[in-house]
Amino acid sequence: MRHEPWRLEIANYPLIHEIPTRFNDMDYNAHVNNVAIYQLYDEARVQINQTLYPKEAQLESDLKVYIVDVHLVMLGEAFYPGTIKVATGFLKIGRSSFTYGQAMFQQGRCLGLAEALAVYAIDKKSSALPEDQRIWLEQHRCFNRTESTAVSR
Repeated sequence: MRHEPWRLEIANYPLIHEIPTRFNDMDYNAHVNNVAIYQLYDEARVQINQTLYPKEAQLESDLKVYIVDVHLVMLGEAFYPGTIKVATGFLKIGRSSFTYGQAMFQQGRCLGLAEALAVYAIDKKSSALPEDQRIWLEQHRCFNRTESTAVSR
């Protein structure tokens, strides 16, 4: 996954989740292991989805948000004990899909990047994003402060 230098700056992401590392996240070398890294990114996405797509609304409408593609780039090591900051915004917003842009930080260092493609579906068929949700996604795009522009690829 190629990335632009602005992706390494926490200030370019509108949503920040602080997540503590756990003892069981460690590998043999006392680093947070790769599976746990994936889970930390996922935890931040789940917290966002609970705001954007409340469980009650999903149960009433058969609404589902499927993560269909994920890419991670490891740039540094995360350690236990500690807190990880997962910074999130949206890189692309389509008719029925959107792409999360995420970066992981510990003690001010960018440890990695992630992109996850999500598809909005009702009754297991892709469906257009509702307007209120599209507006929310647009308001939470990643923002390249160096160039002072919202990201739109």
